[in-house]
Amino acid sequence: MDNHKTISVRMNGKETSIGKNNEYKSTPWKQSYVEQAAVDQNNIPEYEIQPKPDEDFFPVRSTKRKVPRIFKLFFIAAFSATAIGIILGFVMLKMFAGIDANTSAAGQPSDIIQTNTTEKDNITGGEEGEVNTVSYSSPTLAVNVVQEGVYSTKEMAQEVQQQLDQTGYPSVIWERGGEYRLFIGASSSESGVDSLKSTFEEQGIETYARSWEVTGTNVEIPESDQVWVEQYPTLFDNALQSLTSETAGNVNVSEWQSWLDEYPENGSEQLAKMKDSVTQLVQALTDNESTNQAQIGLLSTLSTYESYLANLK
Repeated sequence: MDNHKTISVRMNGKETSIGKNNEYKSTPWKQSYVEQAAVDQNNIPEYEIQPKPDEDFFPVRSTKRKVPRIFKLFFIAAFSATAIGIILGFVMLKMFAGIDANTSAAGQPSDIIQTNTTEKDNITGGEEGEVNTVSYSSPTLAVNVVQEGVYSTKEMAQEVQQQLDQTGYPSVIWERGGEYRLFIGASSSESGVDSLKSTFEEQGIETYARSWEVTGTNVEIPESDQVWVEQYPTLFDNALQSLTSETAGNVNVSEWQSWLDEYPENGSEQLAKMKDSVTQLVQALTDNESTNQAQIGLLSTLSTYESYLANLK
């Protein structure tokens, strides 16, 4: 090829000749492109070559077997339940111990037991000293009574008793087996108690006629009480027969007074309660009060006689 020959090139329909010595003429957009390329080339970021990870970077897994999570939760729950149970057990034990102490100090059941024990100790001497006792076989004492009602508490019986007193009818409360019976009349026979029942019903008082008795028993009583206590059953039967009359004047008051005068000086506490009821009966007979009042007084002595024997068992 001739070095001096020109080369013709057709561009956009126009023919252009390029010679060997022709200089390259750049257009403005080409110049901008070249400068931009140069700038971009200078700003090419250099990337740091990261070293190959070391084996120490990754932790080596332990070959030791771990306890499953569910077992941990179970152990925690069991331990917590045991601890709570022990704490609650001590708390409840302390509470019940406090309740028992309060009941013994102020509760009615404990008071009753303590009273009965004290009374029995007073009869037999307790820990302070030995008291000579003798065997006593008490006979069964039976009576027919007019009962107004039976109540579960003493307060209820006392309320009715006050209402009867206001209307002129005396009565006696007899406690037995946790029940409180209100008696307003007594007789030695069924016919006599039926007659009394009719009299009360005429006054608008609903009553119930029934038999009542203090069952005989064998007990050991203080020797000092023996002579005085043994006379009571005979005095009771004689008085009950006499009180079936229209007035209480038929009762031999002198017998009761003589018996009362023979009361032993060293009698037991329970025997003293019996003496108090006998004193009230003698007073009613001496004042020649109504037959009904004398009947109630006689029933009161029988009630204290039963209590005396019960505390010796």
